[in-house]
Amino acid sequence: MAYASPSIDPKFLDWFVGFAEGDGSFVVDKNSNRVSFVITQKEENILNLIRDTLNIGGVILTKEGYYRYTVSSRPHIAFLIKVFNGKLRLNKCQVRFKLWTEVYASRCGLAPIPMEIYSDKDAFFNNAWLSGFIDAEGCFDAPKVKTRLGRTIRFSLKQKDAKFIMDLLPVMMCKGKTVGRTNSSGAADLYTIRKADDILELIDYLSSFPLKTKKHKSYLFWLETREAIFNKNSPEIIDQLATLINK
Repeated sequence: MAYASPSIDPKFLDWFVGFAEGDGSFVVDKNSNRVSFVITQKEENILNLIRDTLNIGGVILTKEGYYRYTVSSRPHIAFLIKVFNGKLRLNKCQVRFKLWTEVYASRCGLAPIPMEIYSDKDAFFNNAWLSGFIDAEGCFDAPKVKTRLGRTIRFSLKQKDAKFIMDLLPVMMCKGKTVGRTNSSGAADLYTIRKADDILELIDYLSSFPLKTKKHKSYLFWLETREAIFNKNSPEIIDQLATLINK
């Protein structure tokens, strides 16, 4: 499928789709049947980057202290349909997107929009989708453990109803594991890597497709902490680095 605009870097669009599947919402107003696309974030800069790169939508500060990116005009919704159609990986997002497009087409008096299903299920490391998904849902930390060095490296990726994606990651990286976890918001699928020497594939991937949110800075401190653990530096040095990861 051709991208909606040849002037936008396809890498950015792949990243955007991954980020949207983590943090975005396909919204249908129950009263008016108007559709909109929304991303709510604490970080204003990443939403401004999306708005300015796509050249659609707007960003506002909510009364709760969050920033909200919203796309609602018909031409801009049509643009997003071209971007998302055939690119969504998560089944739950495909279902919501289909309903969203159906309401949009009906409201605009259009014929139903043919849905394209993403078919290259193994293609995680040759595009920026996973980078966007990590920016939305990934976590880098170095929790304390009862060992001589006092810390271990950990990368985790958690999303509700995403078992298909989470099950693919250990196979493709040949590292880590996926488990089901229940928390206050219900069952979530969790992929984790917990060893300093198990993240080489992830490092290679994020070198090719860098993170774009503040999480990139956390990732760089995480790499420094990983290096200190791998080289068996003093627990004091490791601890100092670890506290910077998500500061």
